[in-house]
Amino acid sequence: MAYLVYKANRVQLEQNSISIGRSKSSELLINESTVSRNHAIIKQIGDKYYIIDSGSSNGTFKDGKRVHSPVLLEHKSLIQCGNAQIVFYEDKIDEDSDDTMISLDSNFIVNSIVVIADIRGYTSFSESIPIRKVSEFMAHWFKDISNCIEENNGYIDSFIGDCVYARWDVTNDSKLVHKILNTVLQMNKVTRKLSQDITNGDIELEISSGIHLGEIIVGSKTNNTGLGDTVNTAFRLESFTRELDTDILISKEVHALLNIKKNINEVVLKGKSLPMKVCKIRFNEIGTFI
Repeated sequence: MAYLVYKANRVQLEQNSISIGRSKSSELLINESTVSRNHAIIKQIGDKYYIIDSGSSNGTFKDGKRVHSPVLLEHKSLIQCGNAQIVFYEDKIDEDSDDTMISLDSNFIVNSIVVIADIRGYTSFSESIPIRKVSEFMAHWFKDISNCIEENNGYIDSFIGDCVYARWDVTNDSKLVHKILNTVLQMNKVTRKLSQDITNGDIELEISSGIHLGEIIVGSKTNNTGLGDTVNTAFRLESFTRELDTDILISKEVHALLNIKKNINEVVLKGKSLPMKVCKIRFNEIGTFI
């Protein structure tokens, strides 16, 4: 369990997310003029906690760096909302956390479908609109994307800026792959709508996604983050969507579960010595086979 300390007051993080602000409805109420009514939120994803600014006037900072996309909190992270300073603590800290050896006693191997989704054009988007609007967009995106994944029984491993890494730890199941593709489609619709709303229709962002199936290592020594070649390959697949001008790139292992007639391409992904067979999928195709 984690908690916050503000002006010597301890606030236990017992909910999935808490809001910080000057509004009386905020779970952490800070009655200071430099703090916006709805200033920031802290959301729990698995056993991790993220801070995200909600489009505040004076910004949210984590350890001195401004927050405008989901940022992972560590033990004793200093959060600053306006002039208010809050410290994040975790009750259970592994004193042997410097031991990075992967042990079979503390880790296990699972078969997982890994999904990497990244916002296309985010850098130019963030440079073209005020930082408050960027933060507001990311706060909504963070919440809505989390809901999309969790409502479809996925597990959010982590947020990395404007990229989300999710996974479904399951046995081979073609119906589940259909659900995952539908989840990615929902995520794209959310991204498009939010970007249009925040810019009054001037900008429409979309996501790109890489999906791979294979074994990953998870456990206490990895902080329950899935690691391994399957994860690395999913990241490479997402990056390669730009090379092939497609929305989603799935590996041959995922394609085999779909049982659809689509061409397979052979590509060499960055960091890979051997070619890999992949399949391109457009968002507008998904409805025809799920």
